[in-house]
Amino acid sequence: MSNGTVRLGVGTRVIYDGEVLEVVELRPSPAGNDVVLRSPADQQRVVHVALRELLASHRARVATDLPGPSSDDLEDPATVVLAGMTDAEREAVAERTAHVREALTGYRSGSQELAQPGEPRSQFDGAVAKLSRGRRGPGFTVVTPSAVAGQASANAFSTSTASGFGCP
Repeated sequence: MSNGTVRLGVGTRVIYDGEVLEVVELRPSPAGNDVVLRSPADQQRVVHVALRELLASHRARVATDLPGPSSDDLEDPATVVLAGMTDAEREAVAERTAHVREALTGYRSGSQELAQPGEPRSQFDGAVAKLSRGRRGPGFTVVTPSAVAGQASANAFSTSTASGFGCP
């Protein structure tokens, strides 16, 4: 069975005792919930299994087509890794994710509605052209679309113009 969350419903394929079966019905029973499985190869073969047995038994696992966590994975899911971190490690991860959100959206929270005072900062402000808020200093030239359009041809780019794109 998977360590992560998987959908279990009608149409889900399950490997039970080495055989691929498909969920055709979920129904309540006095002992809990039951799952009715049918073999795609033999439509007459039907297996009734307690949901508890299906989810907890080593005899069964969900056969998903979607990528995601699996009991066979060498790595743990992110939730498990994050839960095992110290407070200092979680704070470092939170700081890095806030920076990524700020680089992508201009806001550390990732949303204009939840903006902190002083946001967006000029280097992350979406209203300012990205090329004009890039790296500055020796060897870097800011290139605007009008400057590029003013070039005689695409081959006329000089090294100083290309340096605006982060090239040395």
